[in-house]
Amino acid sequence: MDESSLLPAPDQDHAWCVLHARPRCEKKVVEFCKTRSIYAYLPLMVKKHRYGARLRQYEVPLFTGYVFALAGKQDVLTLRQNQRVANLLSVYDQDTLLRQLQQVKTALDNQESMELFPHLVAGMKVEVRSGPLKGVEGFIHKLKSKTRIILNIDFIQQAVAVEVEADLLVPV
Repeated sequence: MDESSLLPAPDQDHAWCVLHARPRCEKKVVEFCKTRSIYAYLPLMVKKHRYGARLRQYEVPLFTGYVFALAGKQDVLTLRQNQRVANLLSVYDQDTLLRQLQQVKTALDNQESMELFPHLVAGMKVEVRSGPLKGVEGFIHKLKSKTRIILNIDFIQQAVAVEVEADLLVPV
């Protein structure tokens, strides 16, 4: 994994928080963060829709309503005052959230087919041992001869399913 694809780690002045955005305001919240020099991460997936003979592609938030931000104490106050932010959730396990977000980001950067999946707690935990998703851990789920692993974001109880060849997986 190259350095440019890594999410920044929290430090003594900045911590990851989860912004619960008002409906259909996720991209506007990210734009607000950019203008205030606050690092924000909004995982986006490509949706395709056919309108008659035309095929349109557009990006939609992977986790509807959620934006992840690396913010300092003053930034948190600024974010709380934004009318497009419904709630700001503090993250107590920074390392777990960062690891899980990085896994979703790696999958998004290297995968063209993703779908939102219900949050899973049970199932066999696996790790991808080779290929562009090497090192990504998730829970296995089989569906009609396709092998999928589930990447959980425990903090917001959301998950993403990624198709992976079964022979690339090893139990953890």
